[in-house]
Amino acid sequence: MTELYLKISKSGLEKFKKQAEEDAKANEDNDGYLFESVKWSVDNFEFEKDSETINIYGDLLVDGENFGYLSAELKIDSDMAIEIIECYMKKLGRLKTILEAAK
Repeated sequence: MTELYLKISKSGLEKFKKQAEEDAKANEDNDGYLFESVKWSVDNFEFEKDSETINIYGDLLVDGENFGYLSAELKIDSDMAIEIIECYMKKLGRLKTILEAAK
């Protein structure tokens, strides 16, 4: 399970609330708000060795204006870790080949 900390600014919510309500209705969702243009400006991205999680923190922006803050703690399972390692092993293999050819 992923843990999140989410803070939405009151001023940001008020400013973009009407558009979010219209967007939700356009997508046949009459029970909420839809914020389609939220960007996550990640300030920090780190791996926590003890808990085997990736922690990501940063501001939420709508049209370049502060909307809130989000931090997420993502658990990395063994299968995902293996996939990441395999991906970078292939990249390092290609780099090795290029470096050897350049000799």
